[in-house]
Amino acid sequence: MNGARYPNLSIIIPAYGTGRALDMTLRALANTEPGPGTFEVIVVDDGSPDPLRPVVDAYQQMPASYTRLARNSGRAAARNTGAAQARGKRLLFLDSDSFPLKGLVHGHATFEIDEHDGRVLLGSRVNPGWGPLADAVASGEPPKAVAAHEDDFRHLGGGEAGAVNFMRHRAPWIYCYTNNLSVPADAFTELGGFDEAFTEWGFEDVEFGYRFFLARHRNGGFEYRPDITCVHLPHFRNPRATGRASMRSIRYMKQKHPCFEIELVGTDVHPRVESKISYYEDMLAGVRQAGLGLSAADVMRLLPEAGQQKVLWIGAGLGIEEEDRWQLDHAREATGHNLHLLGVDTPFGEREFEAVINVDLWRFLTPQDLSLAIIEGLRVGQRLLLVASTHVGYGEGALGTANLAYFTEAYGSPHRIQTMRADPDGRVLHVTAS
Repeated sequence: MNGARYPNLSIIIPAYGTGRALDMTLRALANTEPGPGTFEVIVVDDGSPDPLRPVVDAYQQMPASYTRLARNSGRAAARNTGAAQARGKRLLFLDSDSFPLKGLVHGHATFEIDEHDGRVLLGSRVNPGWGPLADAVASGEPPKAVAAHEDDFRHLGGGEAGAVNFMRHRAPWIYCYTNNLSVPADAFTELGGFDEAFTEWGFEDVEFGYRFFLARHRNGGFEYRPDITCVHLPHFRNPRATGRASMRSIRYMKQKHPCFEIELVGTDVHPRVESKISYYEDMLAGVRQAGLGLSAADVMRLLPEAGQQKVLWIGAGLGIEEEDRWQLDHAREATGHNLHLLGVDTPFGEREFEAVINVDLWRFLTPQDLSLAIIEGLRVGQRLLLVASTHVGYGEGALGTANLAYFTEAYGSPHRIQTMRADPDGRVLHVTAS
């Protein structure tokens, strides 16, 4: 199994009912240079209605092995099953409908010996139309031109066709798609592989990428090579069903990682989320250093009743010492009751709090996220109060007091936003659903 040019590469392919696509993908791997015997292929049948063994058995000389799960368990479990059998030092995860073009195996295999063996390597996947698809499958070469909607999704994030420098990205994990991805086997094992609680479609790979990113202390660890390419073989899909399943997967991921980066996943397309993560990281660093405005004690002087209520406090530097009081205080260490969330998508139940009190942090949200914060605040709180301090330590980019009149009118439909209390130190805006 140790080829001179392709040392210890294991290709793991989960499959469910895609026999035709799987056969095409395996045929391409069998014909790749320098030929079979320099890597291993492990196909894991995720409980397909019709077993896929006959497809795989035709490629035993590659060699290709076949394992069938007793029931449909999801892509995370299927990939973990394949990884447990792998003998390679590097694991290449390839989908059964990801037809590898020339150079794909070479790129992943040689990446391991090119001083990058500690990183995740992301290849690209394009979705060409029928004509370019047939040409790519026949020639093994990438399509000469693809429309924007057919290109790899990562290029929408500002990546040029030549290279995307993920070492500079604040959130490279958000583009961690396992349709064409390799990772060092030891790093995969140390992280425990994919989380098998992801049993439905989507985001088990993004969540793994996030854990890999944290393990690297948020310092790189990813490289994207658009020249290492596969094409997506079309087959029937139900986007409504996969969309609903992906939202359930996102919900689980947010419960597992209650932090603002994961909170933003699913609120916008990935390139915008990646950009907003960078913005919020910089903003929160400034807020922690310079502070915001009023403390919780200051607010309770304006609202004495808040001291007797079950409140979700949101801000930075609130000064709440009680460890059992729910808060999203970004100036304090995250704990079980202090979550570093922005308040746009929280794990709390409907109207769980008598009030949600957001002290100035709401003024730093993007216009779209501010709308989400209002919706979420009204969902989890019996009332939503937005505090606008007169003086804010970190003021750059904030919604200033001079703009509050515009805010109350522009965001007042379909809600009512009224000044509830005011004094020289600030004002409290009461938001209610109309």
